[in-house]
Amino acid sequence: MGGIYEATKINQLCESAGIPCMVGSMIEAPESIAAAAAFANAHANVRFIDLDSVYMIKNDLDLGDLKRVGIHLWHA
Repeated sequence: MGGIYEATKINQLCESAGIPCMVGSMIEAPESIAAAAAFANAHANVRFIDLDSVYMIKNDLDLGDLKRVGIHLWHA
């Protein structure tokens, strides 16, 4: 939808109309999933979250300083 700026505009429009929002993902990089999770957490109008792309991340993927524990990504 055009990144965080556009997502913010859409969320504000929906919020002003009383329409809850959802954040979802397709096949995304861990950084994109983290950004989507942070966006959803920062906006009370986001009521639904579907960020299951993390299940498609290979176990041997180089995550830099992130450590994967199940479906969660943590700083090591």
